Amino acid sequence: DLNGMMLGLVRGDESEADRAVGPIAAASEVLSSGGHRVRARLAFHAGVTLGLDSRDAMAISAAAELLHNASLVHDDLHDRETTRRGQPAVWAAFGDEVAICTGDLLLSAAYAALSGLKSFRLLPELLALVHRRTRRVICGQCSELSTRGRQIDSMAFYEKMALAKSGALLSLPLEMAFLLADKKAWLGEVREAAEGFGLSYQIMDDIADVESDAAGVCGPRAV
Repeated sequence: DLNGMMLGLVRGDESEADRAVGPIAAASEVLSSGGHRVRARLAFHAGVTLGLDSRDAMAISAAAELLHNASLVHDDLHDRETTRRGQPAVWAAFGDEVAICTGDLLLSAAYAALSGLKSFRLLPELLALVHRRTRRVICGQCSELSTRGRQIDSMAFYEKMALAKSGALLSLPLEMAFLLADKKAWLGEVREAAEGFGLSYQIMDDIADVESDAAGVCGPRAV
């Protein structure tokens, strides 16, 4: 299953003792802590619908979900959020250094997931796409970090930041499925639709954060 595949990628062939140490243990906890697996579901169902082999659909599902979880680990560290999915955030439980390495491990595992593709003709293009979307998320996160201590007074800046942070990893699962199915003509429309949803989600999440901060309680966290 998906969870077993992702755990296998982060644990590798290490001994039981090694699995209990640092980033491997932390990554295992992250992947076992729940979440709706939205990005994985998007990739798998789109892939199967487009006629991809189930093995390939599972590979892109794992890659999308691992990238998402890597971003959450690093995001919690940057924001000093102490909980995620009702559990201590990785940095809060294991420390900052382990959190950095855990996010890196999950990111690397995402690329390893793609090595399991049965159809590898379009793998170079797929890897380039994953890099572009990962790069965009990083740029969005850096844009958000640059606003600390000051109010954002430009809607255009906010939309650009939100699209990068939330839209990129929501469009990627669908883009991977369409690319592997050799439906490249649809990539622009797919990206536009997914990014629109991502922007809406980010706006709702930010409003919830403002309201929860005003009430002195912890708001909902991305899943």
